[in-house]
Amino acid sequence: MQLARELPDLASAGLGELVCEFRRHRRLEAAAIDHWIVHPGGRRIIECVRDALGLSDEDVGVSWRALADHGNVGTPSIFYVLKDTIAERAPGHGDLGLAVTIGPGVTRLVGWYAAGFG
Repeated sequence: MQLARELPDLASAGLGELVCEFRRHRRLEAAAIDHWIVHPGGRRIIECVRDALGLSDEDVGVSWRALADHGNVGTPSIFYVLKDTIAERAPGHGDLGLAVTIGPGVTRLVGWYAAGFG
């Protein structure tokens, strides 16, 4: 797999606005997101997404650990972050999570889940 050097910048360009629009349609404030599931596609991907969304290092901590433990295995890397978020942060019933990942063709996917735990 060949990745373009500018991929992190391409992936994060306009991401803040995309997520704001996504939340607006669901009438969610930024603080309503309890868990951030960020694609661990490399150091610069995590940093660019973190910065574009104004997240903290703690918000993307699971992504950093997934990158360290598994490396970048492409688009499926997001599933390591999802699995580890559930294991480490134990989302409760009604918690909201927002996933940001990139895939073939440098598309961005923003999705959410409402945890059914509790």
